[in-house]
Amino acid sequence: MAKPKTPELEEFFGEHLPYEINMFRASYLLLGTGLLGAVLNNALIESFCVHARNLIEFFKTKDSCDFDPRAFTVQAYALNKRFIGDSILPKITNQISHLTVNRTSDNSKKIGSADRKAIAESVEREIARFKSNLTPDWLAKCKFDAALIVDIGGGPPSSTNAIIASCN
Repeated sequence: MAKPKTPELEEFFGEHLPYEINMFRASYLLLGTGLLGAVLNNALIESFCVHARNLIEFFKTKDSCDFDPRAFTVQAYALNKRFIGDSILPKITNQISHLTVNRTSDNSKKIGSADRKAIAESVEREIARFKSNLTPDWLAKCKFDAALIVDIGGGPPSSTNAIIASCN
């Protein structure tokens, strides 16, 4: 059941959720370019993991997220807490929490490109399912499908300094 609109819901939906989605998408797209060195690549992996975790926690209504996706959707929308495997959140936490005993140097246990692809596909499907169930009022305010322009070279976006992708 959709909740009445509050300033907190308006701010979350209008600013914070689109930010999480755009950062999730941008870091994933940039990781696929092969244009960056090891330090930037690792920073992008961490960024991807942080934003993926935030979106997963939102869609699964984990205690660590103050917002419930059902506040924005039609009554028929049901949570799908199985849209991504339960093991992925601990793996993301272990990957980005460097100073724990669970941090690994074994590349096969880290979140690699195949893991990121599977995470991206699962989260994107859940974003699409969520969007297709938004109430008309929230849908009118939706900013999730704007073209994503990732600046990789400074100045106005062009074919030589930006990656432009549709984020439907």
